[in-house]
Amino acid sequence: MKAEIEKRQYVRFTVLDALYNQCKGSTTQRFNLAEIASNVGIKNGAFDEVAGYLSDEKLIVAFINPGKYHCTITHKGKKVIEFAHRFPEQSSEYFPALNEMQ
Repeated sequence: MKAEIEKRQYVRFTVLDALYNQCKGSTTQRFNLAEIASNVGIKNGAFDEVAGYLSDEKLIVAFINPGKYHCTITHKGKKVIEFAHRFPEQSSEYFPALNEMQ
């Protein structure tokens, strides 16, 4: 069970980190989250859980249109990613330490 939870956290972080890198930290640009997830190897089955979690935790704002899942990273999501990279040995409320996920 612990390994499964850690894997989910890693996948969620990977998608949020990829979104942050794509938008260069901007909270105003919209991107297709499904496409970003696919680019980092996340399959459709796992995507729904990842998108739901990130949205529920207010790390992204989703704009769902038929066939598309656009979103922006929130200020909170941006701070979580920046914290993880600035302090890779420390965990956050949402993710284990970056050093532990790599």
